[in-house]
Amino acid sequence: MFPGDVLFSNDVVSALRKRATTFPFFGIVLPTAGIVASELFLFYGYTDLALWGHALTLLACMVVPLFHSEDTNPLRMFALIPLFRLVNLGMPVFVELTLYWFPLVYAPVLPALYLVIRTQPRLEPRTNLRMFGLLLLPALVVSAVLGEVEWFIITPEALIAEWSLVQLLSITVVMVGFVGFTEEVLFRGVLQTGLKVHLGRWGAILLVSALFGMMHAGYGSSPELLFAGGLGLLYGIIYEYTDSILLVSVMHGVLNVFLFAVVPLSGPAIL
Repeated sequence: MFPGDVLFSNDVVSALRKRATTFPFFGIVLPTAGIVASELFLFYGYTDLALWGHALTLLACMVVPLFHSEDTNPLRMFALIPLFRLVNLGMPVFVELTLYWFPLVYAPVLPALYLVIRTQPRLEPRTNLRMFGLLLLPALVVSAVLGEVEWFIITPEALIAEWSLVQLLSITVVMVGFVGFTEEVLFRGVLQTGLKVHLGRWGAILLVSALFGMMHAGYGSSPELLFAGGLGLLYGIIYEYTDSILLVSVMHGVLNVFLFAVVPLSGPAIL
């Protein structure tokens, strides 16, 4: 017997049953399947199909709530992922230095994040400054090590030309302020927090971690997908138990500084 059958009328119970049945599909399964399929196209080198897949997923996230508004509130959150990927893949590269391409990709996502958070105040990222201060030093060490490990997986070229204070500050600002902050607010601050209501703490952490891993499909590397998924799990757990979006944003950004600057220029220290 469906809970509440003895307390509510048949019409109310029928509506509740319908919501319980339709929500997982329209609110979670539909956008997740679209994102995963699109990223798999990208993984295998079909960029055009990936663009179409994300465009259709974004369209579905916009259209479905018109007909199932009570069941599909998470679609507002999921829509941010195909939006980000479409900006990422569709942005024309018209600057010479690759480093300065990142703000062009990430900055347009910030207003969309702001609007989603404004409409759903419970999604506002938590900034526990006490935990940030207590854990910052060990978090930086862990990030440096993980950056070196990831470098062995994808071996990227350096995004800065040389060791200089200006260039190191530039890549740190870009990786922490744009890449780390934007992705952590999206995946941990918005998606993970929003999905806890429907999937529970660990269901939300695991799903968002898997999606975070899939968003690294552009490297075309299975080990990178697994590593990024593990990173997503680590960041998800840290955010859940520290309530500090600043901490995971700095960890994410510093890892990228080591991945795209320190290790390519100086060589790995763990050899």
